[in-house]
Amino acid sequence: MTIKERILQLAKVKKLTMEEFCNKIDMSYANFKGEAKKRPINSNTIVKLFTIFPDINLKWLLLGEGAIIEQGTQQGTEGASASNHELVKYLENKVKEKEQALEICLREQGRLEGLLEADKKERKAG
Repeated sequence: MTIKERILQLAKVKKLTMEEFCNKIDMSYANFKGEAKKRPINSNTIVKLFTIFPDINLKWLLLGEGAIIEQGTQQGTEGASASNHELVKYLENKVKEKEQALEICLREQGRLEGLLEADKKERKAG
C-alpha cells in the first residue's frame, strides 16, 4: 500500500468524506486517482496531515507499520507522542534546508544568467 492509499484510509478512519478530507489537507481528490496516485506525496503535505491529525502514527503513514492511530492516543485527540513530534520537527527542518538550498540555486541561476547575457553582448559588440 502506498502513502497516498494510506492517506485515503485515514480519511475513512476519521469518518470524513473525501471532499471534507481533501479540503482539510488543501489537496484535490484528483491527487489520489489515476496517474496522479502514482506520484509521491511531498513532505509539506505530511507535515500538514500531522498538524491536522496529530494522533496519526507517522510510522504507519510513512512505512505502513503499526496502527493507524498512535498508541496511547484516541482518534480525534489533540495530543501525540513525543516520537511523532520529533519526526515532525525533523521534517520541518528538512523542508527549511531544501528551501534554503533552492534559494541558493535561484541566486546562482540569476548570477549565471547575468554572465551569459554579458557574454552575448560582448560577442555582439566584438
